[in-house]
Amino acid sequence: MCILQGCSGQPTKKDIIGVWVAEDGGKFSFEENGSFSTENLSGSKIFSGFDKYDDMKFSEQGTWELSEGSVIILDFEKSDNLQGGFSTQLSISGEGLLENNPPWYLFAWIGDPDDMNKYKFEKQ
Repeated sequence: MCILQGCSGQPTKKDIIGVWVAEDGGKFSFEENGSFSTENLSGSKIFSGFDKYDDMKFSEQGTWELSEGSVIILDFEKSDNLQGGFSTQLSISGEGLLENNPPWYLFAWIGDPDDMNKYKFEKQ
């Protein structure tokens, strides 16, 4: 059974709390109370498909929750850059055959998921 389903399973809220950084310096800070903040997120990557954000960097706040299926739901607050707020998600993956073993990393798909391009964040 362990071979078919993997031995570790799903990340927990405790696994997500903390600071996550991308290679380009984009950063998420997830708090235990369900809030998050960001620094220098690439608009073309985190809001892929929304051309108006392509040349922007985002330092924002919002709330998060861990959903089933290794997904983090993000609700960005309204701001000067996100006048209507914004909801999106980050996927969680890891190591191993089924990518369900720590260490975990977070990512957003860039463009078409079939292209397999990821905006990837690692925990610090």
